[in-house]
Amino acid sequence: MATVRPASATAYGGRCDGPDGTAATPRPGTRPRLVAAELERRWEVALVELCRAEAALAQHTASVQAAGLATLDPQLRAQALLVGQRLPELWADPGVSREHRKALLRCRIDKLMPCRTARDATCARIVWRGGDVSEMQVALPVNGLAALPRGAEMEARVPAPP
Repeated sequence: MATVRPASATAYGGRCDGPDGTAATPRPGTRPRLVAAELERRWEVALVELCRAEAALAQHTASVQAAGLATLDPQLRAQALLVGQRLPELWADPGVSREHRKALLRCRIDKLMPCRTARDATCARIVWRGGDVSEMQVALPVNGLAALPRGAEMEARVPAPP
């Protein structure tokens, strides 16, 4: 008696060769050639898109350099350096709002990577624009005595209520 398999059970769309229900095989090399042709077509499309993007970038770079926008005006550069020298003074100024301080930090920070080191502490690694890196340990609040690293010691030192 022949067994009948559903279409999804065979590799080539459910066609069966013989009474045992084995899958029919296509002509040798047909399917791999179709797959290779599709991959090659996609590769060619991607190369064309890459060439267009490179040409657009080259055109944009040339127009920026021709307009002189790539270099900073010397007067504006001097003002930026002056602000950089006065940064600690500006940061301490009570007239500078918290939102402005946050915006200034966002302009200077490239990446912030926190990593939990313990239940009550985390390590923060800051990658600044320009490549400098700062690392710092930050203590976190915990909501239980058992969560503190020296919680058992603290509990032993506190006298029991009468």
